[in-house]
Amino acid sequence: MAPPSRPRRRRLVLPLTLAVIALSTGAALAAPIWLGVGEDATRVDPDAQIPITYTTLSGVKVDCVWAVRVGEDQRSAADDRVARALAQTDWEGIGQEIYDYAIANPRGPQPGEVWTNDTPEVRDALAFRIAVTPIIERRLPAEIRALEPGWASTSTCTGPFR
Repeated sequence: MAPPSRPRRRRLVLPLTLAVIALSTGAALAAPIWLGVGEDATRVDPDAQIPITYTTLSGVKVDCVWAVRVGEDQRSAADDRVARALAQTDWEGIGQEIYDYAIANPRGPQPGEVWTNDTPEVRDALAFRIAVTPIIERRLPAEIRALEPGWASTSTCTGPFR
């Protein structure tokens, strides 16, 4: 069997090169994000895709997205109000705010909890996830926070956190 010819190798190199460029430039953030809600995990689009950008203590810049969906399949008028508020909020700087809060409020095992995987990375990731909701809620108007919105979320945020 003859070795592969050069044109065939180029067909593989070009898509791989484009994928690396997309990932390294943040273009991967444009990929669609969706959530599953309800007992059947019905696929829904988020009400807001919040851009999360922060710089770690070691100087690494991180860009990711936190996607939020309010309510279940059948939403109330209050759910719709919260969804509109989420979509219309200026999220500038929220990523650094979440990161700073997480670093200032580390999370480890609580009394009665047993962790089988207790590493600094796990602790940082958990502290970051816990920080998201209160920081997002702070950005919403008081009358929207008073509705006590419940939401589902997903994200592309995986760190690093140090």
